Amino acid sequence: MIRLSKVVALATAGVLFMAACGGSTTSNTTTTTFKGTKKVGITLPLTGQSNLYGHAKSQALRLAADDINAKGGVNGYKIEMDILDDGTTVPKAVDNTNQLILQDQVVAMIGDVSSAQCAAQTPILKQNKVIYIDSTCNSYQLTLEPDLLNPYWVSIVPNTFMEGTSAGAEAAKLGAKKIFIVSPNYLFGTSETNAFVAALAKTSRPGTFPSRPTRAGTRPSTRSRPSNPSWSTRTSSARTRSTSSSRRWRSIPPSSPSSRW
Repeated sequence: MIRLSKVVALATAGVLFMAACGGSTTSNTTTTTFKGTKKVGITLPLTGQSNLYGHAKSQALRLAADDINAKGGVNGYKIEMDILDDGTTVPKAVDNTNQLILQDQVVAMIGDVSSAQCAAQTPILKQNKVIYIDSTCNSYQLTLEPDLLNPYWVSIVPNTFMEGTSAGAEAAKLGAKKIFIVSPNYLFGTSETNAFVAALAKTSRPGTFPSRPTRAGTRPSTRSRPSNPSWSTRTSSARTRSTSSSRRWRSIPPSSPSSRW
């Protein structure tokens, strides 16, 4: 909670810094007089498959705004969270982003939940020079792919390459001969799975990953995976063998709440 309050405050302070040359906040034990109100925008999945994450994040942001305002706001301005529902869909996230920036005139935005939504938002943010604090969506492409690079994008979470690589290295230390991976078949899941398998293959003994193919459709196909950094060749050579029909690679169905990025 304290961390999120600081994130919202820093995002807003960065935009309001130049406006701090005049005015002051008058406060006492009961009331605070603000110079005005500044909106911080966010589009979230309050409905749809990721609604649990959207509701949790929206409530946390409102609490963060209350905490900031109770301490005098930012540069004398009251902070208001402008929260819109994108229904866990990319088109609605894009519409909401345009509305927040062009109509509601938000001074900054907090990141969405899903990497798919975030990837669609970043060109709009870059064009309008709006600061975006990413606290959830973390596919490595968002900060490494040339088409998605954005100087106004600030991520406070490790990306999927970092997470997958660390997890793969730790898993290799266990010496397990069979590893079962459950991963959502979209940007977040495929990029993190690729990094995990690549790290595992790099540090494991030869033969740990037999090349016998699994049943069709039980794991993301190579064609559906996004482009990878230099470790892509390691990923393509790594394989996991299924031991029974109940133990195999598979993708989490789109309706699963586990698809949180």
